[in-house]
Amino acid sequence: MPRIEPVPMDHFDPETRELLQGFVAQGRTSSTTFARIVAYHTKLFQGLVQSVASREFGGLLGPRLRELVRLRSAQIGGCDECTRARYSNEVREDEIACMVVGTDQNLDPRERLALRYVTLMHTDHHRIDRAFYIELKRLFTTAEIVELGMLTATLLGQHRLLHTLDILGDEAPAISFDKAEIDAEHRQAVAA
Repeated sequence: MPRIEPVPMDHFDPETRELLQGFVAQGRTSSTTFARIVAYHTKLFQGLVQSVASREFGGLLGPRLRELVRLRSAQIGGCDECTRARYSNEVREDEIACMVVGTDQNLDPRERLALRYVTLMHTDHHRIDRAFYIELKRLFTTAEIVELGMLTATLLGQHRLLHTLDILGDEAPAISFDKAEIDAEHRQAVAA
């Protein structure tokens, strides 16, 4: 059980339950666990649901490169749930099984450079200097570089948060579900 007990599914109205389960079925997320933890904060939960519902996996980088970036970030961040999840079928299992994403020689130069960027963002962001941006610009448009940066920054933070929550943990939660607390927060959010 995660360190913050997820809001039980039966606490949600049927429409929200169906929406969360649909996200998993559609491959938009790997489980409902994180959303159910975010549900303690009504407005953040609404934003997360809206974000997942409108999630566009293509972007300028395309679904394959976005998935490679996500997987590499998950590996470095130690996010087991995200490492196991597959949001795009454009990355073959043989490209990621038993290896560090980004070391496969089957990757094209753009993919290798993007994954080097992800690795440096996680491990030594100070090495992403002027020369590195010049190197990026040789293979990416400026808009693609911005997308790569924003995607990586978002994933880096989320993977670290998910790791601290011990999403796949088997210990009792540090913070148990309290219906009264979540109902009070929801009333406060609705009144605001």
